[in-house]
Amino acid sequence: DIQQLEKEISLLDELKFTGRRDEIFQCDIRLHKLIIAANPNVRLRNILVTLDDQMHRVRVFFSQSPDWLQAVINEHTILVERIKAHDGEGAENAMKHHLRSACDRSVQIVLPLRRN
Repeated sequence: DIQQLEKEISLLDELKFTGRRDEIFQCDIRLHKLIIAANPNVRLRNILVTLDDQMHRVRVFFSQSPDWLQAVINEHTILVERIKAHDGEGAENAMKHHLRSACDRSVQIVLPLRRN
C-alpha cells in the first residue's frame, strides 16, 4: 500500500503543471481511498468514505487557489513518510495538519473574509 501511495504522490507531482484537473482530482481521490482503506476500523472507514466523497465537491473549489496542489502534495508526502516510518503519532499529526489546511482553504474560498 505504501508503494501505491508513493506512486500516486509522484503522479500528482508530475501532473501539477499540466492543467489536467480531472486526472489530478482522480489521483487525489485514489490517494485518499488508499489511506482510508488501510484503516482497520470498519465503522470509522465507512464514515471516512462518506466524508471524503463530500470533500470531493470542495476540492473543485480548492483548485482555484494557485498554491493548492503543491500544498496538498507536500501534506500527502509528509503523511506517507510518517506512515512508512511506522510513526503513528507523526502520521496522526500530519493528518490533523492536512485536515486543518483543507478547512482553512475551504473557508478562504467559500466564505471570503471582508477587509475593512
